[in-house]
Amino acid sequence: RLQAAEAKGEQGRLNISPEIMALVEKARREAITGPEQLRGYVKGLEKYRGKPVYMFTWTWMLFQMAQAGEELGMSNLFSPDSIVVCGGGNKGRVLPDDHMERIYRFLGVDRIWRGYGMSECICHTRACPEGKYHLQPWTIPYLLDPYTGEQFPRTGTQKGHLGLLDLQPETYWGGFLTGDEVALHWGDTNPCGC
Repeated sequence: RLQAAEAKGEQGRLNISPEIMALVEKARREAITGPEQLRGYVKGLEKYRGKPVYMFTWTWMLFQMAQAGEELGMSNLFSPDSIVVCGGGNKGRVLPDDHMERIYRFLGVDRIWRGYGMSECICHTRACPEGKYHLQPWTIPYLLDPYTGEQFPRTGTQKGHLGLLDLQPETYWGGFLTGDEVALHWGDTNPCGC
């Protein structure tokens, strides 16, 4: 909540206890030593060199690992047939244009499955070979104007905030409005051909 509010310049609107803020500040101070800790973690991955692994994490975290690996002169770490799944957005971080190439070079894998989803919904989906995400049939999307909240028409390609109605949950309401700005294509044909 604090990161989202800071990104919007609204941290003054949050009502966070002094105890929690003290923990946040402590974590931020300790994060200064983060690069050394990350390099230590990446060095520890050496014991899996050449082995098939399963890894599921955020894209930005994989890139931080790749950067640490580059500093340590490491590349082609795992077996090419390893399973690596990433997604989760960049959480406000700006990654360089070549971040995926650098991640591939560090990990040494043939394929990285990129996904889109959130813990609030069972709507996870992975990118097709064209890098597009195809929502699951049990997910009903809505695209909203970020300023007015009005729903965009379900025609052509529209860009706005994504709202979802997930039909799978049986014990809670499956509706969710994200802060994600996405482009959705409405129509009979799929523009990426997948």
